[in-house]
Amino acid sequence: MACSSVSSIATISGSSNQFDCNGSGGGSNGEIHIETHVKACREIRRRRLTVIYFSVYDLLTRRNQSCLFTTEPMNASPQKSPWPNAADRERERGEKRNALLSAAVRSFNERGFHATSLDDVAASLNVTKPTIYYYFANKDEILFECVRLGLDGIRQIAEAVENAGGSGLDRLTALMRGYAVIMTKDFGMCVTRTADHELSEESRSRFRALKREIDITVRRVVEDGIADGSIASDDARLTTFTLAGALNWIARWYEPNGPLTAEQIADSCVKTLVQGLAPRS
Repeated sequence: MACSSVSSIATISGSSNQFDCNGSGGGSNGEIHIETHVKACREIRRRRLTVIYFSVYDLLTRRNQSCLFTTEPMNASPQKSPWPNAADRERERGEKRNALLSAAVRSFNERGFHATSLDDVAASLNVTKPTIYYYFANKDEILFECVRLGLDGIRQIAEAVENAGGSGLDRLTALMRGYAVIMTKDFGMCVTRTADHELSEESRSRFRALKREIDITVRRVVEDGIADGSIASDDARLTTFTLAGALNWIARWYEPNGPLTAEQIADSCVKTLVQGLAPRS
């Protein structure tokens, strides 16, 4: 190797000052020749160390990059983001909002509106009170949404019945059965157990408008039954109030853990009401 050769030359130089590059005496010229070779060896060593340094640096850099960048081919499927997209976020928000409403309506039905605090609702869901304000402005808004959901269930049944065939009494029977079942559910119970004055003025007005809409729909079915002779009544308005009052009151006395199911109670109550509406032969 070059460095070994230079070392040998240096040794020879130390024992004789007469050695030069041609093997003959040269005095100071030989020493200059040796010094030049020493410098060349140092330069070679420096360059080799530089090459080794950058080789190691390049290796370490590639290793670190492999932790950040995939080694999959460019045409591979893109990695799925750990963050949900807009549709997933909206669905998740809806699920959490519904969970808040379900917890709130159970507390409203068991304790009453005024005895229920948002702290109670938050604690039942293992969240903090500020979390609720992300979904609702206040307790009044939550209560209105609960009664709206209950009334909306009745409205959907009423609309389906109006579009169905059969006599007025047949359609009214189907409507009353669906109405009765809803009165055994949390949001239906909340409709009956919520007094108008517990809502704010704005919510109270909207609550009454929704109830009025359902009353008109039920009354229209009763009128159809009176017109086709399947319902024995001469006052559709009074008949509608009587039926609604009987069905709404189920929410007051129904016990989920009682001996009868919601469907059995609905069938029995509707059968009793229908017997009072059917024409006498």
